[in-house]
Amino acid sequence: EFSREDVIYIPGVVPALSAIIKALVPVGNGVIVMTPVYNCFFSSVRNNGCEVVECPLESHPAGDGEFSYSIDFPLLEELASDPRNSMLILCNPHNPGGRVWTVEEMTRVRDICRSHGVQVLSDEIHCELTMPGYKYTPYGILDPEAVVCVAPTKAFNIAGLQIANIVCRNPHTLALVNRAVNINEVCDVNPLGVEALIAAYTPDGKEWLDAVKAYLAANWQYTRDLLSEQLPQCPLARLEATYLPWLDVSSLGVTGSRLADMIERECNVKVNSGAMYGDDRYIRLNIACSRSLLDEALTRIIAVIKSRL
Repeated sequence: EFSREDVIYIPGVVPALSAIIKALVPVGNGVIVMTPVYNCFFSSVRNNGCEVVECPLESHPAGDGEFSYSIDFPLLEELASDPRNSMLILCNPHNPGGRVWTVEEMTRVRDICRSHGVQVLSDEIHCELTMPGYKYTPYGILDPEAVVCVAPTKAFNIAGLQIANIVCRNPHTLALVNRAVNINEVCDVNPLGVEALIAAYTPDGKEWLDAVKAYLAANWQYTRDLLSEQLPQCPLARLEATYLPWLDVSSLGVTGSRLADMIERECNVKVNSGAMYGDDRYIRLNIACSRSLLDEALTRIIAVIKSRL
């Protein structure tokens, strides 16, 4: 639980990340990120004169032709013990790895960071978009010193209305962040975004979201079944949350960047290369669309890969 005084509104999570880093990380210090991870983490860190310190996630088979990620805790401990590293940015749920971190995993993250004085910033923008059988836990429940970013923009598809929130229960930390928000001139939000946020966080909004999540779950099952049948050499990360499947294309003998270019050029479908997120062995898909559009896109992608690779 938190109070109104613990919240700063802001136009988006990316401006929030930048302001929080500016407020809490000395120029030149390191910020730990668990790669592969959302591309704006890299730019937000570097744009504030800080160093990106990668703590690569560990990939392992998860059955049914899928794989999953886990945190390399010994490496995280090593990186957190370096006094030059001041912050860890946690992505919860993780984009693009698709993980919903468990309470046990986040407790270990908290204990490691707390023991070495590392501030945790948790980006939780996909928190509503869990798949059936998975439960999201806000990191702030476990760590009252954390700074947490949330927004209705992914779940309710209103990013263009520019609204997000920073939640921090430590008044000293929050004051530093609020000052940086003002220095970065991102302290004003779209009033239509405020109304949209209020509408989203109502019982009617929940009913709509439940329907969207059911549709996304069916889209994921369709994507998984089709790709496992047509491209069994390209495993998918198990999608526990988000609408962004992560496909391993390393067996095709081409980088994710080259494959993404090929797909866009030859079949007019846009995917993201893994290079954006720190690992060019992958491409990232987006299944938040109608089933007919998804089927058309996947059919084109499969045809290009089979004919060219």
